[in-house]
Amino acid sequence: MKFVVICGISSLLSCISPFEAKGASAHRALPTRVQYGVASWYGEQNQGRLMASGLPFDEHEMVAAHRTLPLGTQVEVTNLKNGRSVIVRIMDRGPHRAGRIIDLSKAAASRLHFTRRGLAKVRLVVLSTPGPQPREGGRRNRVSCDRRHLAPPHPVHSRPTLVAWSGRRTPWAAQ
Repeated sequence: MKFVVICGISSLLSCISPFEAKGASAHRALPTRVQYGVASWYGEQNQGRLMASGLPFDEHEMVAAHRTLPLGTQVEVTNLKNGRSVIVRIMDRGPHRAGRIIDLSKAAASRLHFTRRGLAKVRLVVLSTPGPQPREGGRRNRVSCDRRHLAPPHPVHSRPTLVAWSGRRTPWAAQ
């Protein structure tokens, strides 16, 4: 009897994650909702280059680069000096300099009024994250070339097979 009770309790406890057992939120896998740090901007030098999302960069779009947030995440960026804020979509990876948390497009930086200075202290608030992400790296944003699921091609005959012919005329000749 003790064995049955112990097995029943252990099977129930195995269904509960450690976070739920301690009363923490079940949304532990979500990225940190609020971040503070230094933002920079990038523009003309990257115009037209492909971003990590596979789309060409346009400095006039409201896009940004972040190291860890999933591509497609919407983020509200607030300049802490003047209180201005914009909503951008994470479409690239970066910044590639230490001490910075986000790279904004020129359009976003100009709305936050820090294009001349180049850097600004900002607050990031994650507004929404996209659904399940494809694995990064390798063949991203390409169609799979696995054709095993396709039916085999139909046989192609170069000419129809003639079963009976008298030999006097060709069957397709005009009379």
